[in-house]
Amino acid sequence: LQQVLRSEYRIETEMAAAGYIIAMTGAGDTDEDLHRFVDALLAIDRTLHAAPFDRPDDPMLPRPAMALPPCDAEWLPAERIPADAAAGRICAETVFAYPPGIPLIVPGEVVNGEQLLRLLDQKRAGVALHSTSGALPQAIYVLRENCQSC
Repeated sequence: LQQVLRSEYRIETEMAAAGYIIAMTGAGDTDEDLHRFVDALLAIDRTLHAAPFDRPDDPMLPRPAMALPPCDAEWLPAERIPADAAAGRICAETVFAYPPGIPLIVPGEVVNGEQLLRLLDQKRAGVALHSTSGALPQAIYVLRENCQSC
């Protein structure tokens, strides 16, 4: 939707995720701008047809277990590994969706396999996932094997 609004209607949205967009107004917006936005949405809606929507039973990501306090995990030796191999490992960096900047995994948490799959699915669906190293979605930094106090 964000791409269609931008390319076909010259309307810029604040952000887009896999299942929604955020459109904001500002001091410079006029009634005409808002009517143009509504007209664009109605026009786009007329081009769509009903389709089944596969919504997970639980849209919340599973909360990973905390193995170490973040302040400890940030300073221990870490290694870069493929993101899809990180299940069960202790994260050494912050993984977040930006915008808005919500942390999804923080240093010291054990990367959960289901959580990882859902994060990578969201990334493929267009959610802007990042990590403090910038390695996502290809890789993630985790503590070295057997390093909980090395």
